Amino acid sequence: MSLRFFINEQEQHVEDFAPETTLLNYLRQIGLTGTKEGCGTGDCGACTVILRQGDTLETLNSCLCPIGALDGAQVFTVESLASNEGLHPVQQAMVDLHASQCGFCTPGFVMSAAALYWQQQSVTRDDVLEALGGNLCRCTGYRPIIDATLAACNAEKKEPAPTHHTRTPNAAPSAAYALPQSLEQATAIKQAQPEITVLTGATDYGLALTQTLEQPAAILDLSRIDSLKQWQLESNTLTLGAGLSFTALESIFAKHLQSAVPLLKRIGSRQIRNRGTLGGNLGSASPIGDLPPLLIALNAEVQLCAHDGSRWMSLAAFFTGYRTTQLQPNELITAVRFALLNNDETLHCHKISKRHEDDISTVLTCLKLKHQGNTIAGAKLGLGGMAATPIDAQVTAEAILELGLNQSWLPTLTERITEDCSPMSDARASSEYRIHSACGTLERTRLELIHA
Repeated sequence: MSLRFFINEQEQHVEDFAPETTLLNYLRQIGLTGTKEGCGTGDCGACTVILRQGDTLETLNSCLCPIGALDGAQVFTVESLASNEGLHPVQQAMVDLHASQCGFCTPGFVMSAAALYWQQQSVTRDDVLEALGGNLCRCTGYRPIIDATLAACNAEKKEPAPTHHTRTPNAAPSAAYALPQSLEQATAIKQAQPEITVLTGATDYGLALTQTLEQPAAILDLSRIDSLKQWQLESNTLTLGAGLSFTALESIFAKHLQSAVPLLKRIGSRQIRNRGTLGGNLGSASPIGDLPPLLIALNAEVQLCAHDGSRWMSLAAFFTGYRTTQLQPNELITAVRFALLNNDETLHCHKISKRHEDDISTVLTCLKLKHQGNTIAGAKLGLGGMAATPIDAQVTAEAILELGLNQSWLPTLTERITEDCSPMSDARASSEYRIHSACGTLERTRLELIHA
């Protein structure tokens, strides 16, 4: 068996690759050095490339993407843009509008801009900011880069998107990298190899590859299982496949859970949201994951699937400790379900982080309220970033229910929140800061409601 995929319309054949090999490392090994390594964590965007699957073009961080995930796929790097006829319009605009100085970050910006160029006929400044949000520039300044992207993307005549090539991926492009096409194949592999490393988008596990240089014995990649990317709405219950990306969730929530969309847009960059998934965010069991507090507030259930059957359980009970869960060695996370908000219910999400965008939560509060006239008839609160696990803050929610809207929540909640958890102190914030920030965001919710 061998790994086969396309880079810049040239088919690549890779034999006996190590499962930890990233796309960025492979690109540089074959001489495509336009793609740069900056942070190695998906924060700076210097390693951005474009992945094409069918009619979809999306950006990704090549530093976090194992090459095994690309079997049968098509990748474009900055070297693919220019032709014998000249620079790509995005590149030409970057030159004409003086949007590059040292040039280290330029390939990443160009690839993000090129993806936007091919995705939309015309764009606004907000579209450009969204597309470029995962890229950092240290010397040019962002105004000329934004201007160049606007100019290129809104040109009257546009070059066509690159040709689409495809081939059927292998279920196992190497002995150590499994890329199953069905859930049945995946659960059989997990049954036979319970210690195998499981990933989907690798936006979290990729850090283990780049920062601690982890060398997994074998990887089970779930990213090609279409059934995990499905969703359905039935009897007001939304069921989401664990393989849905954050970008896909944005589109779904825009129709069915609009109050959660601003939170989704603050999860990483567009490159991260294109690859990161619902199941990965839950399976990593990070105390600073952004989806668990939201789903706890929605009283969600998670589906765990083994080769011989599946089970549903409360998400609030799923997390058992730091990076540990109820997931058994032979199980995979396959779906999440929850009831959508009724007309008398509201959802309020507040994220505190050092940067507004593309940053880790210091504190995250997600509060669902049931209203009865001017009173609160029910409350459910999920907390993130506070302790070793996401918290189902029942004591604090009960206090909110007792207090109602007509008096400040701050004094009472500051005392009661420590009954739900023991807030941690770390490099990001002290326990005292976390307590006051969490209670402050909840009081903000109260003020928003009474002044609405």
